[in-house]
Amino acid sequence: MKLKTTLLILMAHLLVGLSATTTLAQCCGESRLSEVSRATLEKVIGSFSAMGSVHMEASVRVFISGSLTEGSEDAMKNGSFSFWEEDGRFRIKGEVDPRLGLAPNMEFAFDGVNYQTLLTEDGTLSVLSEDPDRYPTAVPNPLFLVVDFLSPDQSQCPTCTLFLKDFQDESTWSARLEEARESETKSTAREIFVPSESRNGNGVIYRITFNDDKQIHKIDRLTTDGIRRLAALDFHAYRPAGERGPSFPRSITMTSYTPDGAVAARIDYEIETLEIDQPIGLNVFSILTDGLRVAEEGATVPHAERRP
Repeated sequence: MKLKTTLLILMAHLLVGLSATTTLAQCCGESRLSEVSRATLEKVIGSFSAMGSVHMEASVRVFISGSLTEGSEDAMKNGSFSFWEEDGRFRIKGEVDPRLGLAPNMEFAFDGVNYQTLLTEDGTLSVLSEDPDRYPTAVPNPLFLVVDFLSPDQSQCPTCTLFLKDFQDESTWSARLEEARESETKSTAREIFVPSESRNGNGVIYRITFNDDKQIHKIDRLTTDGIRRLAALDFHAYRPAGERGPSFPRSITMTSYTPDGAVAARIDYEIETLEIDQPIGLNVFSILTDGLRVAEEGATVPHAERRP
């Protein structure tokens, strides 16, 4: 597979499914969520809605199949992802090796007044008074991948992140759970199917499976007929955040697939720092302007697309 094709598949995360003419019931069964399954999902969602603040640091390793000689060290590159949020303020920083040719490395911050967008590689900082509404990073924010099924329509921005504020209004996610369906596999393990938010007639179905501890073990993104797998998220190494905090997966693998089912790309995350409800200094939510070229008000935030 050519490099350009492979990268386009990665950055889109294969989120555009078939035309949404197949109903969820036709694809994935008639049964609505049982009380137990709904309670399990609400517990996961509740762990985010209960957060007052969060600080996360993760290492990232990106592998793109066929982009370079198979087995070459250059086919796999390291990166990092940092995220802070408290009282509506936030800072997002994602970096991967530019030689992978993914979306530009970006850093975003909001201090409660101004929105800052830093194009890391050329040192250009944009300062805006209005919310740019999209925050594209080279790779997705690993903190919220365990609730990937609640993501907004991602066809416009495949790597844009959720925020803690998105969990405060129950109506933003309860309708999605109302539409979900449940089935039992041959091994009696339960699978939950959740439709995505869909625009322009495109969407995906999220298939969720659990481990023995009723933690989310895997999320598959399927075409809307439920037949073809577009991407998979695997969650491991759950540990509490703090002494009494909820458990979160610390090892996450995101895999994208080609139309014929081959692996197109893989992103491995290791969450090394996860601090919940700890005070965060106000200075964290501002990007220092020293040595940066500050763009004029109204500068456009780049889309999450690969470089030409």
